[in-house]
Amino acid sequence: MLNNSFYYCITWKNCTRPNEYHTCGSPCQTTCATLGQTCPIVNIRCNDDCYCIEGYARGAKNNCIPIKDCPKRRPCQSAYKRC
Repeated sequence: MLNNSFYYCITWKNCTRPNEYHTCGSPCQTTCATLGQTCPIVNIRCNDDCYCIEGYARGAKNNCIPIKDCPKRRPCQSAYKRC
């Protein structure tokens, strides 16, 4: 059993599908709102937490949903990346 950055005890048993436990995951979760964007946070330590399984992303209610079910962005909600 480990503590995450919020000091909650997390084990793989706490992560129910479609979540899975990672002991050294990304500092950024895959979310519908950030699909296709790179994580702006430089990871200097491991992040242990529950992450959505491949093909899923966190929706507006913070639950993992199939990426195909993520709301489509309208043109005015497009994300821009600096070159």
